[in-house]
Amino acid sequence: MKRLLFTAGGSPGQEGIYRYLEKKYDLYFVDMNVSNISPTIPDSKKFQIPAVTSELYIPTIIRCCEEMSIDLLVPGVDEELMQLHMASDKFENTTLFLPKPDFVETMSSKLDMVLALARKGIAVPKTVLADDGDISCVDEPYIVKPVHGRGSRNVFALDKAHQVASLYEAMRGKAESWIVQEKIIGEEYTVQVIAGPDSEIIAILPIKILEKRGSTVSATMVDDRSVIQYCRGIHDAFQPNGSYNIQLVKKSSGEVLAFEINPRISTTMVMAIAAGIDPFGPFLKKGEPTSSPLRVPKVHLHRHWVNVITVEN
Repeated sequence: MKRLLFTAGGSPGQEGIYRYLEKKYDLYFVDMNVSNISPTIPDSKKFQIPAVTSELYIPTIIRCCEEMSIDLLVPGVDEELMQLHMASDKFENTTLFLPKPDFVETMSSKLDMVLALARKGIAVPKTVLADDGDISCVDEPYIVKPVHGRGSRNVFALDKAHQVASLYEAMRGKAESWIVQEKIIGEEYTVQVIAGPDSEIIAILPIKILEKRGSTVSATMVDDRSVIQYCRGIHDAFQPNGSYNIQLVKKSSGEVLAFEINPRISTTMVMAIAAGIDPFGPFLKKGEPTSSPLRVPKVHLHRHWVNVITVEN
């Protein structure tokens, strides 16, 4: 059995990944707080590591991979992605499940991502750097968020320009830079793009979000050709390998606009795995042909809370 190690072990999708793949791979999970990892995953598969901001983080990950003879490392934390690429030569026997470095670096910045797509002729929301002070080219309503940030943290929806100015003044210093972006009204999608080691497309899976609380709580996979075509245009323009996630909105007019790209697996990757797609296999068996689904599978997701209570005498 090949051994896979997942960071962000407490992420909502990890429980499902373990459940669907435990008989195919030997799976391990790490997190800075082991109690965040689902209790359905055996304790023998969980390990505590330092915070991603610690100088010990990367050395600890490297040591874990060496001591556990990990074949594939699957990162799930935005802040670790470029750190891992820069330390890639230290992973002697472990393959990193990451898109190529230039794609990771560009897409890790919400501003650089928008500018890069626009240069390729791909439609994106109007976006400016809040630090510049002039947001007149951006239509109301607005989204204000850090240039570098994870998930929905510090993301604000505002209606008026004066609200943007007040918020930015209040939040100044809490992030290096902020962007102001037009808030696109329409149906929100999180799209799983799964590619092989040589950038060959394995699947593009549009997932319509029905409910979101930070991460996606309820969603359904749909065969939307306009969304698939838009995402294929992004893939053709940048040719990334590995798996990544495109967050976008489809307007009532049919126009599709991406507002964020996460160059790593997302919490909804479990839906692709539940559909029988293995994103990891091509990286473990390089050189073997990969197959793509003939159509988008019908997969639905709804996450439920689990109460884990410990009573001490």
